[in-house]
Amino acid sequence: MEQKYKFVENEKIPDKTGIKLIDGEFDGMVYIYGNVRFSEDEPPIMKFDYEIMKNPNKCKYKDSEDFEYIMGDILVEIIDEQLREDDRENDYIKSNH
Repeated sequence: MEQKYKFVENEKIPDKTGIKLIDGEFDGMVYIYGNVRFSEDEPPIMKFDYEIMKNPNKCKYKDSEDFEYIMGDILVEIIDEQLREDDRENDYIKSNH
């Protein structure tokens, strides 16, 4: 099942957008991504830092592979969407020159 989430304002660190998980085992949790890096392996492995901003339901996320996978899947989705937006902008610029 695909994890539902939404972007939320981050009260503690205003220049970083929070991710709020909706439904499921980690419902209500809000976190932010820190550094994101890729290994030089083939295929590359993505690693990232994160910080929990809110955990209102006291979800047990530490040492949870499910939580790590959810955050990784969401990050890949965000990166993919940003790349698609960049491609659309580049196509628009090329077609108007």
